[in-house]
Amino acid sequence: MFFLIGVVAILWSIETVAVQNASFSGAQGVIYSPGYPDDYGNQLNQYYIITVDPGYFIHLTLYDFETEACCDKLYIWNGADTSAPTIANVSGDATGMMFSSSGNVMTLLFSTDITGQERGFAIHYEMVQKDTQYSEPSTCQSGLFTSGLGFVTSPSWPSNYPNDITCNYLMTMPKGRVMLTFVAFSTEACCDKVEIYDGPNATYPKLAILSGNSVSNTTYYSTQQSLFLTFYSDYTQNDKGFSAYYKQV
Repeated sequence: MFFLIGVVAILWSIETVAVQNASFSGAQGVIYSPGYPDDYGNQLNQYYIITVDPGYFIHLTLYDFETEACCDKLYIWNGADTSAPTIANVSGDATGMMFSSSGNVMTLLFSTDITGQERGFAIHYEMVQKDTQYSEPSTCQSGLFTSGLGFVTSPSWPSNYPNDITCNYLMTMPKGRVMLTFVAFSTEACCDKVEIYDGPNATYPKLAILSGNSVSNTTYYSTQQSLFLTFYSDYTQNDKGFSAYYKQV
């Protein structure tokens, strides 16, 4: 969401595989791997069933995706169970990938083996009308980020952001501080930038000015309950922009 304001030993053992199920039925939401953004567990079989209104289909965007490439996989089916046609099997670094169903139900299974863990994933799903081409919002959207864990992305991400745009994002936690981690970042190095402020607006101390493509997996912390971020682009050239998760710490 966005808002636009004027402002050295390995022990092998036999363990029981954890099988869990989660259901989602809202018009949109974010699905997280167990423990995200900390490492997920071994030997998981986590099912996610997404159901939206009849006459609509489901669009997925992988806001963040990092798993053990060989062995920890997300399986996606185009229907209510695993007998439906397979849409994709995903593992490794797949941040920014997108998938769509052809009906109003989608089944996901996250399966992990007995060794090796990564950060996991955050997947945005959205109910979309049939017979329309999906595209991420290309303008800043209104909203205030107050949940203990969430995502901010540039307009149109993972497609290219527009030229000549300014977006402001305010993350405010009920207590503690804000941690912000960029999982993907690519902007025009000279001119399209993100500025981060240690407080609720741009009058507070500046923590960083970011541009280019060397920022991924970089983390910033506020010293108080709020963190303010501004993204602006110039009139020429553009790029994919950024995806970042914030968390109360």
